[in-house]
Amino acid sequence: MDVKDYIEGLKKLKPSEELLLKSGFTSIPTAIIKKYVLDKRENKNEDFKEMNGAIFALFNEYDTQYLRFADFSFYSTIKHSDDLFIFAGSSYSELAFKTADSEVVEYDREEWSVLNYCAKNTEAFLETLLVVFEMYALRFQNLISTKDSQINGKYLERCSQISGGNKYRRFYKEIIG
Repeated sequence: MDVKDYIEGLKKLKPSEELLLKSGFTSIPTAIIKKYVLDKRENKNEDFKEMNGAIFALFNEYDTQYLRFADFSFYSTIKHSDDLFIFAGSSYSELAFKTADSEVVEYDREEWSVLNYCAKNTEAFLETLLVVFEMYALRFQNLISTKDSQINGKYLERCSQISGGNKYRRFYKEIIG
């Protein structure tokens, strides 16, 4: 998957504004819509232009500040610390990888110990996030319930499979609920 495929995948998942209003929103939340339709950066971020992988292209070419899921937010740029690339964080942890082909891991912010394994590589992580964002879009529109264990289980299985297997299941179980 290249970054253009990822951006197109996000756009296809964008919730219907009509259904958002019918589901109880009084106006269309900008943060929800911008999660699915990322703006191009006005000035390309050239920090990692020599690096391969869709995740680097995503950060170089698009404004990632609205990419949010569960308690996680993508940073506006990838941070490089020691041998890790850190690209998203929550109130208690950060997501990082060593190379675009290596595992994505959730680290505790304080102790920098592994909390969860997220995906076999950055491409699998981005593909799995499309499934998460699909589920969120359906929830935002009240087309599925957060309490429906059967549907949540199906999304969890898809996320586990795409991310690389059962090793990564725990991370998505926490996100899906």
